[in-house]
Amino acid sequence: MLRFMRKNYIKALSAMFAGALISAPVNSADRAIKCGLGSEHNQFLRAEQAVRPVRQFSYDSPSGYFRIHYDTGGENAVLNSGVDTLGSRGAPGADGVPDHINAVAEIFDSVRAVILGDPTDGGLGYPTPPPDTVFAFVADSNGLYDVYLRNLGGIYFGTTLSETQVPDYFLPGNSVSSFTSYIVIDNDYREPSYSNQFNDFITRPLDAVRVTAAHEYFHAVQFGIDLFEFEDSVSEARFYWYEISAVAMEELLYDGIDDYYSYLYSFF
Repeated sequence: MLRFMRKNYIKALSAMFAGALISAPVNSADRAIKCGLGSEHNQFLRAEQAVRPVRQFSYDSPSGYFRIHYDTGGENAVLNSGVDTLGSRGAPGADGVPDHINAVAEIFDSVRAVILGDPTDGGLGYPTPPPDTVFAFVADSNGLYDVYLRNLGGIYFGTTLSETQVPDYFLPGNSVSSFTSYIVIDNDYREPSYSNQFNDFITRPLDAVRVTAAHEYFHAVQFGIDLFEFEDSVSEARFYWYEISAVAMEELLYDGIDDYYSYLYSFF
């Protein structure tokens, strides 16, 4: 794993450059925006005001770290909602959960294992995002990190929403830095705007989930460390830094997908 990380370091730097473009206000009209962080949501107004989505069902990932919320009917129905041939970790046999949700949960488990994992064992050693149970405003008291599937209409791949301030969680004496969060990703990645000349995510939707999970979960880590990543004043949050590093995380974890190529193309 460490050799894998070193091998992809230069490509990750290229991905960081692409991340700067992704965070820019210009986007191709026929290409979904990778992340809704800077363009759709004012993160600094969401603290203790967030209303979470409501879904029909939920499924806990095999690791026990994530709870995946989903619908099997309506506009937010997950991809192939009636297909249930596999169980947890690919075990044969139906388990009452759509196979797509099993796969989404296992992808998030894999992403977390690398981002938070022990560096001596190939992980990156980032700190765990604050769990829901650390604050008095209890939107969800089980402590699992929540991921919601929603029809994002081909506009965004996903987004991470800050939720509640957790004083002193990582930095003693810092009363404003750490925030809990939750993630929203698209329900099926079937819209044409999710595919391009580099990746056909309509036929490979789990690859879209992979790069989105890597990107958005790293935002959750960032929010836990310091949501207020200000530059010169409180009005200048460094959204570009959030995006640069989150796109680099896509490349480090999923080198073969190279989704950031499509954003480079639109600018050059």
